Amino acid sequence: MRILDRYLLKMLAKPFLASLSGLIGVIWVTQSLKQFTLVTTQGQSFFTFLKVTILALPTILAILAPVALFIAVLHTFNRLNADSELVMFSTNRVSPWQMLKPVLGFSLLIAVFTLFLTGWLMPESSRSLRDIITQIRADFVAKIVQAGKFNTLERNVVFHYREKSGDALVGVFIQDARDPELTVAYIAERGQVVEIGGSTFLVLENGSVQREAAKAVDASVVAFKRYSLDLAQLTPDAGTVKYNPRERSTLDLAQSVFKNTSTTIESGQILSELVERFTAPLYAFAFMAIAFAATSTPRTTRQAGTRIVNAAVGLAIGLRLVGFSVGSMIVKNPALSMASFLIPLLAICASFLYLFSTSEMRASRRSAQAKGH
Repeated sequence: MRILDRYLLKMLAKPFLASLSGLIGVIWVTQSLKQFTLVTTQGQSFFTFLKVTILALPTILAILAPVALFIAVLHTFNRLNADSELVMFSTNRVSPWQMLKPVLGFSLLIAVFTLFLTGWLMPESSRSLRDIITQIRADFVAKIVQAGKFNTLERNVVFHYREKSGDALVGVFIQDARDPELTVAYIAERGQVVEIGGSTFLVLENGSVQREAAKAVDASVVAFKRYSLDLAQLTPDAGTVKYNPRERSTLDLAQSVFKNTSTTIESGQILSELVERFTAPLYAFAFMAIAFAATSTPRTTRQAGTRIVNAAVGLAIGLRLVGFSVGSMIVKNPALSMASFLIPLLAICASFLYLFSTSEMRASRRSAQAKGH
């Protein structure tokens, strides 16, 4: 490895790690505050809170890693220009294309890291986070609700028991009116919370289930001596947990797309998520190309440099917003999936074309000046 390559890699690594750490800190705090209310109001420990917030990090990292790379390239070459090192490189016939090699290698590492996050770690952590939150809500039903009160577990779900007798709940009443077409009420003399196969159940004894349809004249009542109610049914994730596309593995999503086993809307959501996972690494190269094209050639005035940097920042933000917009449109129009790949690729090509024209023009100018002397 050349001395120049090692020097540039070292220059890139420090601002990348610093900016990534700073961005993660800010975003992680905001995300933690959202989870803090969920955990603390439902009687969970600090360890559970920490686990929930850590599981949210891969999603944050996947978005912020290309942004941190963009900041690192801008910072590095602005510093080189301010210290007149770019002028020295140019004087010694070191072209921007020679400096591109270590920058491109560093960007490749970030792109591979981003692909690892989006392709494997992010869905794994999202699925684990979903399971933990479901269990937190089930624990809330089982352990935190107060006797003698009508506890609202969520909108239109009411849980009540008269008192506790040992481990048993006496005088249980549950009303589930989340479905506007059907209201279900459970009434039982006793109930006991049990763990079966990792799931939490409320075993009701000597009671009845009342189902009342919205347009029906009479309600149907079924008496029982023993009835097992999965407490997960009383959370927003009713019944068997159905993972959304963000929480499913990449292989599972790919199989769903090729086998076409989902509904039209669900298929669009799956394709949109799958495309996002594979296009996210491309933005590492796109952001790098924009920043490198804007700052890798010597600039003589600070004002001109500020305009170029501001333009690069605006282009990067606009590019990512367009990428997110097209990605969301894939849900209804799958044909746009190819456009999601073309957007960062076109940005890369346009950036290098701009750099090529700029460097060629300056080389020609220096050649003409040399001949003039």
